[in-house]
Amino acid sequence: MEEKHIFINSRYAVEQPISQNLKVSKKKTTNNKGFFVIALAFFSLSFAAICAAIIYLDVNRIIPDTLFSKIFYVVSGFGVIELLFLIISRKSRLIAIISVFLCTAVISVSTYGSYVLHSIYQSIEVVEEPKVFYARIGVYVKKDSIYAPSLTESDDGSEPIITSGESLEGTIVGTMLKNLDYGYTSQATRILRKETNVGIKVFEEFTEMIDALKNDEISAIIYNEAFLGTKLGEETDFYTWAVESNMIGIESEHLIDTKKADVVSEPFLVYISGIDTSKIDYFPDAARCDGNIIAAIDPINKKILLVNTPRDFYLPLWGDYNAMDKLTHAGVFGVECSMDTLEYLYGVEFNYYVRFNVHSVVNIVDALGGISVYSDYNFTAQSIAGTYHHFYVGENEIDGLGAIAFVRERNSFPTGDRQRGINQQECIKAIIEKACSPAIVSHFSDVLNVVENSIRTNITSEEINALIRMQISDMASWSFETISVDGYGSSEPCYAMSGEVLYTMIPYDDTVEEAKKRIHEFMNY
Repeated sequence: MEEKHIFINSRYAVEQPISQNLKVSKKKTTNNKGFFVIALAFFSLSFAAICAAIIYLDVNRIIPDTLFSKIFYVVSGFGVIELLFLIISRKSRLIAIISVFLCTAVISVSTYGSYVLHSIYQSIEVVEEPKVFYARIGVYVKKDSIYAPSLTESDDGSEPIITSGESLEGTIVGTMLKNLDYGYTSQATRILRKETNVGIKVFEEFTEMIDALKNDEISAIIYNEAFLGTKLGEETDFYTWAVESNMIGIESEHLIDTKKADVVSEPFLVYISGIDTSKIDYFPDAARCDGNIIAAIDPINKKILLVNTPRDFYLPLWGDYNAMDKLTHAGVFGVECSMDTLEYLYGVEFNYYVRFNVHSVVNIVDALGGISVYSDYNFTAQSIAGTYHHFYVGENEIDGLGAIAFVRERNSFPTGDRQRGINQQECIKAIIEKACSPAIVSHFSDVLNVVENSIRTNITSEEINALIRMQISDMASWSFETISVDGYGSSEPCYAMSGEVLYTMIPYDDTVEEAKKRIHEFMNY
């Protein structure tokens, strides 16, 4: 006989078999099975994301071991919690839904973290020293010659149309092969001769070549863009770029050999070079260096010494007294010449170099969310975008354009280029301080997006990883010391300009010796 339960309410009683009641319970369990399957799927994805993130962290080791251990334990704890929720979700639809949301959060965090780390490694790899250096060689003509491009009005009155000049085919082109620019001019000359069948006339002196062009003895000259801003650059109303097809880029393999250091356990020297090109993402091997700062870095005591050397310092290039010139011209022979020149001056050996241009400063400062710089003067300066920025004595909050106005200005100061060097040191200091502060967390992805196109360096990805791990490990603040050497104005023949007499700065030996002594003390020489 079937056993029955009697269910009673306020109005009547109903007999119902137990088997029917059991069927209802089974039906409820079956309805929850779908939610459990979804929760199980999300748990599997979450577990895979956690494992992938941990493996990625372990393989690349961008964070210190102590932090890695903490992350591992926290993530493992979340995994256990997710598993408990999954087990309970077999009997509870609400718990299954909570489990799905929890797994989704873990998947999102793990995926985004892996993406950020991947971006870091990509940026670090791009920042490293390129395997190929290059220079740009221009073909210049007289502005009023038949070979120069010309402007004509468009039919609809909109933008003017640039029309090409006559071909240089069959003409005589002047060049100087005396300048030691790693053979860029020589290669460009050969290419131009092959492509346009021009005749080549070689000149010993720059002024002799310019006079020949003025007197129509030659139709054009081949010239390294790095030398612009000297005599050729001063006569821009008379010369112009030739047709764009005649602008020749030269690639040359030339890696810089320096003595590496253990960047987390011993002091190391970095040459910071600010090149004068304002073209975005343009880092030619040969370019004048208007910023020349030595950074001595002590990772153990968290100290940085910045030494500024004025761009017009009159020095022997490569340490060769047969090649006297201003320091900025060392850059037209490549970054290695600048390093050799400063190494000879201070009796040091660089471990690394970092190169940047004006757009590098703008992009990096904006990515950091701005910086705070100290100004010794009240002054107004113009940025590369034409905007004017006023600076007050004391701390100034500035963006990227404000930073470039701050570091490029020199005419507003009684000491001219000397103060510009001091401002450049201040800007570098401010960038380092912001990058090493907790504020970097909210701007990290922005910095990564711009850094790969903003600097060039021979610091390896492993060394950059080590520095990042060290800073993340202790988030320590750094102390700074700045020194600027000095000299007096003079007019001297410059090697890179074939002996042309230009403004230079003759070093005060006592300031150089003081800086040299301090660097040696700092580096434990």
